[in-house]
Amino acid sequence: MHKHRFTAMGTPCEVQIEVRDSRLAGQLARIGEAEARRIEEKYTRYKPTGVVWAINNAGGKPIELDEETAGLIDYAAQVHALSGGRFDVTSGVLRQAWKFDGSDRVPESEQVAALMPLIGWGKVTWERPHLTLPPGMEIDLGGICKEYAVDRAAMAIMAETECPALVNFGGDLRTTRAKAAGRWAVAIESLDPAKSSGGLLQIGEGAIATSGDAKRFLL
Repeated sequence: MHKHRFTAMGTPCEVQIEVRDSRLAGQLARIGEAEARRIEEKYTRYKPTGVVWAINNAGGKPIELDEETAGLIDYAAQVHALSGGRFDVTSGVLRQAWKFDGSDRVPESEQVAALMPLIGWGKVTWERPHLTLPPGMEIDLGGICKEYAVDRAAMAIMAETECPALVNFGGDLRTTRAKAAGRWAVAIESLDPAKSSGGLLQIGEGAIATSGDAKRFLL
């Protein structure tokens, strides 16, 4: 079993390939890493070269999106509807008040209230392929991009090989197929430092999200 570890999207990542040829395994794992880094670079909100940065800094003007980004926006709108508005990619602006850094600091209600007018998918104009945000509003695709990167990385590896592989980006993972000996064993990170894991799952071919609040939380 070849294991390739790296950091991307602010989280530890791992690609496992079940193949005897270590050189081939390395090549396949790097394909998965390259896809993760491509998506991180494209959808980061921090760099002017990123799509999200361009959207958030458009000053109320419409932005024409490429097909891949339009697909993500369609999905964000779908999840917003399915969740009854609980999932909202415009809510990322709340990070200015809520830090989730393990401290016990709770923002003042006035600080949160001042940000609320900048939140609400219903205020966004989405007329494919053009997206328009009111001035001051932002989107943050962090809630779906890591899972999307997992899928894309797994698909990129599957396009090159039939060898079983597991893609794990910060606890969100996908397998391309079961291992020769059976299912993959996936450990859930425990909140208790005294425990090595919070449980063990067996998965053949498929995907599962196990990431939680072990690293980012408010006491």
